[in-house]
Amino acid sequence: MKKTSILRRLKWSFIAMGFGMGAIFPVFASFFVNFREGMLSWFVLGCVVAGITVGFVNYWVAQVVLLRQLSKMAILAGL
Repeated sequence: MKKTSILRRLKWSFIAMGFGMGAIFPVFASFFVNFREGMLSWFVLGCVVAGITVGFVNYWVAQVVLLRQLSKMAILAGL
């Protein structure tokens, strides 16, 4: 069985968490917001897209922070 890389698992975890938060947020927002007719679906879509975008941005930040430090450590270690 092929083992997936840690960064790939991290990326899909961030994206899944963003999707989940984007899908759940409209439920809680509906307690405080009265949506005009036809706007709920656009709001849900916007929340899901925003959540996925946050997942990608989190992955990018983690990759930049982790890989820069790991590459510096590898150079110091002579790898």
